[in-house]
Amino acid sequence: MIKTSLQIIILLLACITAVAQQPTGTAMSHFQAGLDAQKAGQYEQALREYATALQLDPKYYFAQFNSAVATLS
Repeated sequence: MIKTSLQIIILLLACITAVAQQPTGTAMSHFQAGLDAQKAGQYEQALREYATALQLDPKYYFAQFNSAVATLS
């Protein structure tokens, strides 16, 4: 329960910060797809989306962070 609540909080903070940063549109769309997949419990799909976002924008730190979170899930 605590792990799930913490993950939700982390994801919400990542979303808010990502929107505020406005990285490359395509990288952002893959990041958002990764968030959606992660929320649905599809961690492998989320990792693929985050990897694509990082290929498009290697400095997209939220994709790096969420990739780590998805790996631990």
